[in-house]
Amino acid sequence: AVYIWDLRRKHLQRVSTGPFVERNPLWAPDGRLLVSSNRGGVPNVYRVAADGSGTAERLTSSKWGQYMSSISRDGARVFLTQLSPYADITVFAYVARPLDVVIKNGKTPEVSPSGQWLAYQAVYPPGEVRQTEEIYVRPFPNVEGDRVQVSIDGGTRPAWDPSGREMFYLDRLNRLTAVSI
Repeated sequence: AVYIWDLRRKHLQRVSTGPFVERNPLWAPDGRLLVSSNRGGVPNVYRVAADGSGTAERLTSSKWGQYMSSISRDGARVFLTQLSPYADITVFAYVARPLDVVIKNGKTPEVSPSGQWLAYQAVYPPGEVRQTEEIYVRPFPNVEGDRVQVSIDGGTRPAWDPSGREMFYLDRLNRLTAVSI
């Protein structure tokens, strides 16, 4: 279930109800929430009212599970991990909604506040020699540009400082780590 904290009434409000799982909420530019939901079976992206009213609107339709990580500051693009069949970073335009796989074998994408960089966690497909997952940064939207390794001994869940000058992630021992960018 997805909950939001109502600042005016100072209480926790449940947004979703039903026998399904919803997670990874993001605020959309129109004030509603985007959630990864298994309402239709496999988790896809839905838009729901922040107060829980109305009907959820399905925004993506994929046979692969989709889990959102970030939205660009202008609200034009949503970044998610698509299990297709392993893990690929996918981006879709919030209004037009075409899906594009932009980075294979990556997850938890986080777009920088400027929208010019994409941080993510590299993953290794089944069958490959297991290596430590690391955090990388690539230019965006030209993700074919050079990737720069940010973590040095494992890393998960990258997050940008609002200024874009610092990045945070969890190291292999789950310690919060900060790196100047």
